[in-house]
Amino acid sequence: MNYTTDRWSLCLAWAVVACAACCPAMAGPVSPEYVEQQRAVVNAALAQEKPAEEVTYDLIEMLLSEDLFVPRFAAEALKERELSERQMIHLSNIVWMVPFGRDEGCIRILQWTGSDVCSKYAWDVLAHHTLRDLPAEAQVQWLIGQMRTVGASPQRVAWAASSRASKLGAVAVPALIRALEREGTLAQQAAGGALMDIGTTEAQTAVAGWSIHTLEAYDNPLLWQQAALWLGRLGSAAAFEPLERVLWAHLESTHIWAVIDALVTIDAKRTVAPLVRVVGEHQPDDDHVELVTAYLRAATALARMGDERGWDALEVSAASPVAELRRKAPFAAFATHDERAREILTGLTGDEDEQVVSQAEYWLTELNRTLERMKQGEQ
Repeated sequence: MNYTTDRWSLCLAWAVVACAACCPAMAGPVSPEYVEQQRAVVNAALAQEKPAEEVTYDLIEMLLSEDLFVPRFAAEALKERELSERQMIHLSNIVWMVPFGRDEGCIRILQWTGSDVCSKYAWDVLAHHTLRDLPAEAQVQWLIGQMRTVGASPQRVAWAASSRASKLGAVAVPALIRALEREGTLAQQAAGGALMDIGTTEAQTAVAGWSIHTLEAYDNPLLWQQAALWLGRLGSAAAFEPLERVLWAHLESTHIWAVIDALVTIDAKRTVAPLVRVVGEHQPDDDHVELVTAYLRAATALARMGDERGWDALEVSAASPVAELRRKAPFAAFATHDERAREILTGLTGDEDEQVVSQAEYWLTELNRTLERMKQGEQ
């Protein structure tokens, strides 16, 4: 899967799954007939005998439909039509103001799933008409502006802008590098994501340099977590020591998993010693519950590398008096993708804590499915 092109597809897919669970009308798989019915709604609007401007406004309102596919088909139709300045403003209002001012179908989807689907399609149409006649340099500047703006769904808009900017390729790199170095946190992350997706040497060098500087200069967990993720993807050997310093400086942070993953990706053998120190000297207790994330991530990483000290730590977690550690242990055991995790998960299904039992049962089922797929893949 291409991360750049499928960010919004993943959001919509999650919306379908979640709505099926939460809304009786969406129960069961979505049939081709249902999708075509949704398309027919939009086609009927297009066939109306009324002025073109009114039809366009009807299509814009369809972006707020509670039906999952109507907004998508309405957006496709809107991209083929001419939009007035007032209609563009109307689209902007949907993008930035919907969750604060409307209680329509889109908001019900938002409440069910956390995915602001209609705002996504409104932004997609807005971007299409804004950018279609602009040169590439002007397009990237507008997109960077979208990365920094705030409103109903700033993260989703920022990453949609990032995805579109990455499609511009190398021509967008200089402006994106400037945004990475100068903008606020969200815009920096979006610009860096576009640079990573473009993937030229210049783009990757800029991201690596910014990321290492961020590890050394800032305590903002949102920044150093993102820096760690990028450095792991880049396999930056120069980042190992800065990442290790962040590990010990922020061991109690919930964001520390990204640092541990990056260290393992960059140099698994060299990472064994600090991971052994984490599970050996920093076991969570009632006074240090914040260590749960680091402890379990380190344990899983060691177990995946075949180190018995990782399995020992997972077994300790499953028997710990610290409820939070036992609640997080099922996923840590599952993440090993190893037959040995079954015993740990099975034991946790008998825990006295209902949350532990629920997590253990769920991840035991997922482990069985994963191992079966792995087995089939080997055949």
